[in-house]
Amino acid sequence: MATENEEEENSSEIKSSNQLSSLTNELYIISDKNNKYLLNLTIEDDNLNISAKTIVDNISNTYSKVISLDDLCEINYFKKLDFDNLENIVEEIWKLLKENNSNILEFTNSILLNIPTGSKKYTDIFINLDYVVNYEEKIIELENSNKLLNEEIKELKRQIVDFNLIIEQYKYIKKKIKTAELKYEVKAHEDQVVNFFILSDGRICSSSVDSKIKIFEKKKTTLVENICINDNNKEVDYVFELKDGGILSCSKDGKIFIFDINQNNYSVRQKIDAHKETICKAIELPTDVIVSVSLDKDMKFWKKDEKTKQYNNILIHPFSDIIEDIILLNDKEFAFALYDKSDAKGSVGFFNYRNQQKSGNIDGFNTTFWSNKVLFRIDDKYMFLAACNSVYIIDFIEKKFINDVKILNNIEDKIFSFCKLSEEVFLCGCYHKKKKDNEKDEDSGYLVQIKYNDIKNTLKVISIKNNMHKGIIYKVEKYNDEIITCSRDNFIKVWKF
Repeated sequence: MATENEEEENSSEIKSSNQLSSLTNELYIISDKNNKYLLNLTIEDDNLNISAKTIVDNISNTYSKVISLDDLCEINYFKKLDFDNLENIVEEIWKLLKENNSNILEFTNSILLNIPTGSKKYTDIFINLDYVVNYEEKIIELENSNKLLNEEIKELKRQIVDFNLIIEQYKYIKKKIKTAELKYEVKAHEDQVVNFFILSDGRICSSSVDSKIKIFEKKKTTLVENICINDNNKEVDYVFELKDGGILSCSKDGKIFIFDINQNNYSVRQKIDAHKETICKAIELPTDVIVSVSLDKDMKFWKKDEKTKQYNNILIHPFSDIIEDIILLNDKEFAFALYDKSDAKGSVGFFNYRNQQKSGNIDGFNTTFWSNKVLFRIDDKYMFLAACNSVYIIDFIEKKFINDVKILNNIEDKIFSFCKLSEEVFLCGCYHKKKKDNEKDEDSGYLVQIKYNDIKNTLKVISIKNNMHKGIIYKVEKYNDEIITCSRDNFIKVWKF
């Protein structure tokens, strides 16, 4: 016959086991909404780089031990369960525990690990763990219910502190997300506005997929079209103003046009069959030479005749990879971005145009995306390279990679362009592509304001301006106290920033 003390101990053990079973059951809340929230949440800060998914997985692993069953439970029992019904599985497990007054003794050799492959959905109970309700209260109850959990609980407490810190950081970032104030906008073209340039007289010259080049005059509340140039037959990917006041355009059919303009009219100065494929970009060197780069993998140099003002080809440099972008660095060098589509690898090359020789190369940039605005000169020593959702910092004097910083949390989002607001603050023109499985999601262009620390050579997000365009922001530029953007949605917009 059991003594009074033994009966009390047995009663206490059964009560503890039942409380633990009931409590653990509460901890498993299946919720797709919360699961997506937690598993997708990643917050970055100078002293914090923690993935919420890691913490959720750790919590899941800790509590998966709690529902391990002792030898009273036979594997055959689980074969009768309906594995298409998770609620039924949970209900049957706790029913079995109560019927056998079973206490949880083992935490390492879970019987669940021995269940056949056909019962994979049962393990989804652990994988889909989303959210633990009332952390501190539940931990205290677990400590009182079973001393064997003490070590696991201590670790869980530490994880919860980290998780709460993540939530606070997330709320802090959310406060930074603001809507920029739109001053005015204009539907500039009938198709995507892929580039614009602010001319020396303050007017805006834009180029588009509709093959047209337009020049707009800025008024207080709108943009007024002055000139429409329609001599191109194909998409005009890039346009800029030459030192002599002419307008140069690069088109998809490999042609370069040079136009002379006045207030309301234009004339064609020169048409050049420059490349066999799309001309991605061109720049003007201080030596009155134009350098053009193309999808045909050629870099070509065009020298200006001072008498005729016509440009003639003087040099061709062939490359094995596509040349997407090119920027002037100083009075002797320019940099260019190379992209190998076969292995989604990028590299940056350097060219000394004074002696017409390559002066360096940096390989190994992993990217599935490249554009004609991925390079941006920060100062006299450093430059940015945009690669999908990250920014690389490069020392172009020493020709070496310095650091890379993930700017956008969503891996599918991409950085298309940069502009400089001050010595240490920059803007990134970004693109969010609609997710196919999310009906509420939509394509959008947005701006991310970043701060550059030239001592640590790193970047930090200051603010995010959402939903500025219904599509890619191809270019962002600062003009006086305004920000100008152009986009895939055919609009040019002027913002108060």
